Amino acid sequence: MKLHQMMVIAVASLLALTGCKSNDDLVASKDREISEKQAENDALRRRLSDGESVRLVMDKQLKEREAALSSAQADRDRFRDEQGRLANEVATLRNRPEPAPGDRVTNPAPGLEVIERNGELVLRLDNAVTFSSGSAILTDGGQRLLRKEVAKILKEHGGHRVSVEGHTDDVPIKRSRWKNNLNLSIARAIEVRRFLAAQLKVTAKKMRVVGYGDTKPVMTKKTKKARAKNRRVEIVLYKEASDN
Repeated sequence: MKLHQMMVIAVASLLALTGCKSNDDLVASKDREISEKQAENDALRRRLSDGESVRLVMDKQLKEREAALSSAQADRDRFRDEQGRLANEVATLRNRPEPAPGDRVTNPAPGLEVIERNGELVLRLDNAVTFSSGSAILTDGGQRLLRKEVAKILKEHGGHRVSVEGHTDDVPIKRSRWKNNLNLSIARAIEVRRFLAAQLKVTAKKMRVVGYGDTKPVMTKKTKKARAKNRRVEIVLYKEASDN
């Protein structure tokens, strides 16, 4: 009887030990599974967080680009209106006569010729003084001429509007940043206009810029002297009918 009881106890103990080991393995397995699931969930949360950050950045960029687009469209419409206005002004200017023998011409300073005609005053700047060859940057001499001589005339005619007009000779451009003579004439006129506004405080709204390239020569001969005469920027002081 005692032997039988001892055998029963031994078997039970063995089963208990086996059962405990199996349970420990199951618990450990579940712990690993839980850890893996938690790691997957944490990774997913990070991805979701990163995705939200990216969405917020892209949303901000989209709003900025939409604002830039609206601004560009407004600028384009304004430029179109200005282009139409300038086209009408250029058509009028192209029909304006060149200096006639009866016009009054004076030379108050080297590089500056003043022409009075039909109620207008033309300040003709010699490019030999104002710009280097192929350049659209005012020379020191050109700046002095504008600051000293032109400023006095502009002050005397403060009620006039100002048309800054660029002209070149007919020699094609070969070594320059400018594609052609028309572009160079426009760039030089813009440079003079910039100086008048920044240094001489001429109101920007009173000024316009026109480039003629080689289409309106003062002299038609194909000589060095004639071509030098044609290279110029003219500051035209005039009044419109609405100004009177």
